[in-house]
Amino acid sequence: MRNATSFSSIGILLLSVLLLSSCGGQGSPGSRKRQSANFAPAVDSTAPMTTSTGGSGGDLVVETPKLGIPPLSLRVGTAGYNSVTVTVKARNLLKVRFVPGVQDETVSGSGFSPKYSGLGVYVTVGSNTETTPLLYNGVFGGAAEKSSIFDFSNSFDRTCATGDTECKESVTITVSKPNYDYWCVNYGYYCGYWTHIEPSHPWHGTLEIQTESTDALE
Repeated sequence: MRNATSFSSIGILLLSVLLLSSCGGQGSPGSRKRQSANFAPAVDSTAPMTTSTGGSGGDLVVETPKLGIPPLSLRVGTAGYNSVTVTVKARNLLKVRFVPGVQDETVSGSGFSPKYSGLGVYVTVGSNTETTPLLYNGVFGGAAEKSSIFDFSNSFDRTCATGDTECKESVTITVSKPNYDYWCVNYGYYCGYWTHIEPSHPWHGTLEIQTESTDALE
């Protein structure tokens, strides 16, 4: 009887040790929660910014804060194969994009409105010139095409003193050498080719301009 009791007591003792060991190896639920909380990202919800989830892991990406000021939008145009200029204020950053407009003017002294569906121009700042392709203007439906974004940040002279944070340069942007597809659209001539805008024909488009005082062009 004593031997049977001893073996039973030893068995109970070993079982208790095994159960305690298995529970102690995992730690308490509270400690697991505290450990995972240490990896939560800290984000200032009061700052204006854009966020996105990137990659398959869904990591939070905090991008450059937005200023809340859209890029400048300036209508440019004239008549014929001529140039037009605009002047903007910039300090160190200047990016430009051209968007062709749908014809909304008539030839001077007449009621004739020369329709075109494509417009291409040269855009110049300082000694640097960029050329757009013939861009669709949306006249037959759909959105107008936009040119590439041209970075002219290193194309104008700096005269502002380094310590003068309020100073900005006056920068001239020239839009020149306009070409269109008027003859193809209206008469089926010269399709697939650019032609200079006729002397009396009006044309226009929009310059979208980014500086350090505006949000980025997108």
